[in-house]
Amino acid sequence: LQMASSDAENTSLRVLNALACVLQLTVEQNEKMGPASNPSRAAIFAGEDVPDMGVAEYCRRLDTYFNTTPSLYPVILDYISRTVKNNEKGLSISRFTVHRLLITSFTLMAKYHEDLHCKNSFYAEVGGVDLQELNQLEKEMLRIINFNLHTTPELYTYYIESLNKHAAGCSRCAASPSTPEQQVRALDSSDP
Repeated sequence: LQMASSDAENTSLRVLNALACVLQLTVEQNEKMGPASNPSRAAIFAGEDVPDMGVAEYCRRLDTYFNTTPSLYPVILDYISRTVKNNEKGLSISRFTVHRLLITSFTLMAKYHEDLHCKNSFYAEVGGVDLQELNQLEKEMLRIINFNLHTTPELYTYYIESLNKHAAGCSRCAASPSTPEQQVRALDSSDP
């Protein structure tokens, strides 16, 4: 029984790491295509500064404090994808936006899919944003995705298969250091 639990933990960590890695690679790809400055200053999701915490470390932090059901990682990716795709202000996933997109997606996912969830004040503290800012981010993401928090079975399958495929084929994800902390450091490193 302990073996099964350990296998489940490894699988959920692998998928969470793949989520973080996909987002980090998207940030890097977007920055290669444009200037290093923040082109989306007008967008509510753009922070003034780049957070010190890397994407993988931030995902692990949110996952730990939100106590996320691992099967919901694809939902987070769906919310971010739809927000970027449907935003009329040219929002992209960048080092200025990725953390706010994550905290907002985790918050909406928890409220919609989890039986028990916390208050926004807790989520804001965990995510390192003010309560008022998280409330605004939440309203804006809901507006952009037309208040539709349902991920279709087809999209869910697409995202979980994509994350699993990424995890299996990515050198960052496949390296699999021995501890979660080493895994986070490996994913947050800037080496492709």
